[in-house]
Amino acid sequence: MTNPISHPPIRAVSHVDAGAALDRLLVIAQGDTGGANRVANFLLAWWDGAEGKFCLIDICNVDRETAEDMLTILGYLSQNNVTYATAWDRGDAMEKLAESRRE
Repeated sequence: MTNPISHPPIRAVSHVDAGAALDRLLVIAQGDTGGANRVANFLLAWWDGAEGKFCLIDICNVDRETAEDMLTILGYLSQNNVTYATAWDRGDAMEKLAESRRE
């Protein structure tokens, strides 16, 4: 296995910015639109990869602001060790979202 090429991040994402994006995505995911389903799938794939089903092209199928929030989360994850929504005290919200999608 080769070592990854070292390069600067595309855009540094702070913990605060990622948390704000997460909060906006959680609100959207509670809706009943196609975009809400895509956002919920994104969040649940992060929360529990075995349960969440997210298709990468879905980033192109939400509005620009929502896509930017999804990419903000991905950017944060690419720059940090394994991090879940519990890092922003959103574990309960993620569990609630998971439960609502199981019904």
